[in-house]
Amino acid sequence: MPFIGVQPATVPLTSSDITDGIITGAKIENNPTIAGNLTVSGTANVTGVTTLADNIVFSASGKGVHLGVTSATASNLQDDYEEGTFSPVFQTGGNSNGITHSISSGSYTKIGNRVVMNGFAVMSGKDGASLTGGNVTIGGLPFTIANDNNAYSAGAISLRAVTFADFPICSTIINTTTLDLREITAGAGDQTNLTDGNIASNSYVIFNIAYRVT
Repeated sequence: MPFIGVQPATVPLTSSDITDGIITGAKIENNPTIAGNLTVSGTANVTGVTTLADNIVFSASGKGVHLGVTSATASNLQDDYEEGTFSPVFQTGGNSNGITHSISSGSYTKIGNRVVMNGFAVMSGKDGASLTGGNVTIGGLPFTIANDNNAYSAGAISLRAVTFADFPICSTIINTTTLDLREITAGAGDQTNLTDGNIASNSYVIFNIAYRVT
């Protein structure tokens, strides 16, 4: 049966099942199983293994779990985790005008201020008359890259039907949801942007990258 409005206990609670109740300042022992919703007001000291039959949900923003530490500070609070998908696209001049895609698929995991992702974009058409022109980028990232020097990241890429000199690279453009595609020439190591002339109607890119958000 649920415990409703229990005052601070002088004797440890030893119930094997606690369901849909409120415990105030109590001590829970003997490996309790919590099968429903439990609201704890104050500090709950749990001794032993607690088995939860459902998810833990924090109703207030900014609340989470301090992991692997002896002191709780803002720097070790885990209060943000998310998994999802996004649609990466080829761009020229900052948009996809004149470009169509047969595949635009990506997935990500966001933990705190760090996003780890992989993407796959395959072009199915290129209308040269409709292209904006300019640098080739990959747009559609799920979160805005932070706007400072610590947010620059480089990723791994695989290209097809894309021309480049010597070595291609993929990196973040801060304060955007965009990745930059460039080429590095051998010897001098000069970097130059890829432009709309470097991509074809069947170009594709596969990429993996981790970056920091605000």
